[in-house]
This record gives sequence, structure tokens and C-alpha cells, in this order.
Amino acid sequence: MNCIGRRIVICMLLICDPNLGSDAAVSPSPRDRAFAQSLAMLEARGIAHRVSDVCCADRDGEGPADDGVLTVQLKGSRSPVVILYEDTERAGRFEPGDVVLIVSRPESPVHGS
Repeated sequence: MNCIGRRIVICMLLICDPNLGSDAAVSPSPRDRAFAQSLAMLEARGIAHRVSDVCCADRDGEGPADDGVLTVQLKGSRSPVVILYEDTERAGRFEPGDVVLIVSRPESPVHGS
């Protein structure tokens, strides 16, 4: 992964707030919007690829069936990034404007292999 990709991934991880799964997660925060824009930029540059986007079910136990799981593969990483989101846009897939509940951390790329 190049330097720009690493910086964007680090920014994406810093943007996600682990407390977004709280009762206040009704509408997307500025961090959610910035995360979605970063993800879109990574996809446009070919640094990230959507492996799957499975929506919608009640995965957080708070009802209704509006939660999705997005799996993204980052170029140069051996492990995918998994994102749990609330489909607030009602698009049936991850879109800018959705609430980001949880983001897994990508594994650091192995250099010299």
C-alpha cells in the first residue's frame, strides 16, 4: 500500500467513533460522512475494493432490520476491513449518509514478501 493509502486508512480509522452504536446513532455524524467519503475515494483510486455488502438485518439487536455488513479489501493488505453500518439512507447497501457502527482494523501489510 502506498503512503497516500496508508494515510487515508489511518484517517478512516481515526474518524470512526467506537461510541456510535449508542442510542444517539439515529442520523449520520460528520465522522460518518467523512468516513464514507474516504471509502469512496479509496475505491475510486483502486486502493479499496468492496468484497461484499450484506444488508439488511437486525444485527445490533435494536430493531428494525436496518443493519448491514460491508467487507472491503485494501490493496496490499492480507485481511479485509469489516464495517457494520445502519442503513439510514434506506438504500439496501452502504452509502454516504449511513451511520457507521463498528469498523475492524486492517492488518498491516507484510513488507518484503
